Amino acid sequence: MVTIGTLFVTYVSLFEPDLVWDELSWNIDEGDSLTYNIVSNVSYFNNNTVIIANVTALPQIWILYPFNSFTSSIIEMSKVDLLYENGSALGSYDDYFRMLLSRVILPCGEWELLDSLFVNPEDAHYGPTTSLAGFVSKLESDYFLLGYVSVDFDSDRGWNAHISLETGLPFYIQTWVNDYSYTTGTFRSNPQTRLELFLVS
Repeated sequence: MVTIGTLFVTYVSLFEPDLVWDELSWNIDEGDSLTYNIVSNVSYFNNNTVIIANVTALPQIWILYPFNSFTSSIIEMSKVDLLYENGSALGSYDDYFRMLLSRVILPCGEWELLDSLFVNPEDAHYGPTTSLAGFVSKLESDYFLLGYVSVDFDSDRGWNAHISLETGLPFYIQTWVNDYSYTTGTFRSNPQTRLELFLVS
């Protein structure tokens, strides 16, 4: 008995257990349409552009997920098709905005467990010689923050979204870039906002 117990403890320490998501559910439906207004601070994208996101697919939800496979099974799955307000296609911007919105449309009910998968933004300390990328998250009292940070040797960039705890829909999304100053030896204290998306309806 002692030997079996020792072997079991060793197994668990080497292989992360499956995560149990027994309260997870979609609070939106395929066929729903979302309207976003885009505020742009970059020259290549028109300010106050309105896009329509049509929900085309919601991944199947399972009770058990292998450790950290939630990202590939739910977050990274494409969920929407996009059009401009006048019905025309987004063209070269389609892939970027489709994946950005798809990543931040989430099922509800397990926010604390989801938050445990990723590092807190305040705990993500990067330096000028670091090169890495990854998701960050933080469960606030009235929304869930999900973001992505990509760090290179002289800059970091990324996005973050404020997601409704009731619907799982992002009501605010920001993309940003932050350059490293070799004069001061630090990143700028205020990253430059590139694009902002506001949920209209």
